[in-house]
Amino acid sequence: MSIKLIDMSSNFSPATASASPPSDRRHRTPRAVLVLLVCWLAAFLPMLDTSIVNLALPRLGQAFHLPPAGLGWVTNAYLLPLVVAIPAVGRLGDITDRARLLAAGAGVFALASLGAALASTLPVLLVMRALQGLGASALATMSMAVVSASFPPGRARDRALAWYLSGPAFGGAVGPLAGAALTAAGGWRLMFAAQVPLAVLVAVGGLRLVLPAGGERRSFDPGGIALAALSLLGLSVALLQAPVWGWMSPAVWLAWLLAVVCGAAFAVHERRTPHPLLSLKVFANRSFLASALAGAGIWFGIISGFMLLPLYLENARGMGVLQASLLVAAWPVGALLMYPFAGKAVGRRGPVPMMGLALAVTFAGAVAMVFFGPHTSDAIVVLVGLVLGVVTAIGQVATAVGAVSEFADRDAGVASGVFNTVRQVGSILGGALPMSMLAVGGHTTGAVTYGGLGSAFMSRVAVLGICLVAVYLLVQRRSVVSQAG
Repeated sequence: MSIKLIDMSSNFSPATASASPPSDRRHRTPRAVLVLLVCWLAAFLPMLDTSIVNLALPRLGQAFHLPPAGLGWVTNAYLLPLVVAIPAVGRLGDITDRARLLAAGAGVFALASLGAALASTLPVLLVMRALQGLGASALATMSMAVVSASFPPGRARDRALAWYLSGPAFGGAVGPLAGAALTAAGGWRLMFAAQVPLAVLVAVGGLRLVLPAGGERRSFDPGGIALAALSLLGLSVALLQAPVWGWMSPAVWLAWLLAVVCGAAFAVHERRTPHPLLSLKVFANRSFLASALAGAGIWFGIISGFMLLPLYLENARGMGVLQASLLVAAWPVGALLMYPFAGKAVGRRGPVPMMGLALAVTFAGAVAMVFFGPHTSDAIVVLVGLVLGVVTAIGQVATAVGAVSEFADRDAGVASGVFNTVRQVGSILGGALPMSMLAVGGHTTGAVTYGGLGSAFMSRVAVLGICLVAVYLLVQRRSVVSQAG
């Protein structure tokens, strides 16, 4: 099902766009800008929530008498439904109305945020966090699908996606500062309550600004959704809890087993069902596969870098929180400065070369961080952060454009769902692997040394190197197949 802006249906026809390239200006009308703003805010909210809640974990631990190991469930209760629900949300958006599903997700997020602000017991808080994650899955998946379906392929879509993807970066950049200010002003409850009006704006904008157009109705495929959800649940639990339970613990192995068995059953089911949740042909599309894998690698680099840099600056070098925050801020600042130009760069060079460049520079940045030591200049840390921020912006736009451009508008929800699922798995791995490497080295976050950080920094290099080689092979094979055809 495609999405068209009110009173602008003729302007958003891909055929019209391809016939007249200068029509890029027609997509800068006030209503188009407002739709993009609504989707930007929808992408901003999930990352804002993640960053400000992580900052307030110590306060939440005190309020609910949680041990350090138990604090992870305040985050995991949010992340698990977010990841697990993405395939179902993407499918539902393709067979119903993406705009209204976006509004519904925003409504769930708003009510859950209010419930979290009023929670008096830990079980209530965790249930509200799970509902927040469920709403966030619709915000992330449907907002991207609405943007990709509302702008024609080419410059208009590339630039719209560039502005849209600045939302998560801005949420990550301002989240710690906003969380600190809100927590200081009114405690952790105000931190949740402040998100309610923003989610309400997204709900109202989704209902008022975007209307559905006719599209193909397909089966919901409940069997495929259940198997995909169980496989993602097992994978997410294994990655999230391995640092706590241990990578060799029976519970983690059971989670891996659930992920593998249900994943294999999902593949068999999708081959046999007449109306699959996800045609397995999507994984034969090397451009899409390369885009999704590169997106996961870039997000792995972002999350793992944001976790390790503060530990290096504060714990190993003894910096204060403010000074360390200013140095770490170079990364999101570099991304924010680049986003307005990333769409144009990707449009000129193409998504595949630009995503390859971004992933290669991210890998080089990971190698550089291995050599951070007690006498590393602050200017070097800032320079590395700025460069990584610039390529983060380029990489996010290139991978998103490369993913959504491979499918028709009627499949934008499923394509966006798969892309976001793979990206979220990369994010989860980015949070789990460094902490696991620190645990293997016998270090806690309160006693991190340069030696302890070395293995964690090296793990980033290994994962990004594998990802870079895999993307390169996919792209090269794609080129060979295209030339042979």
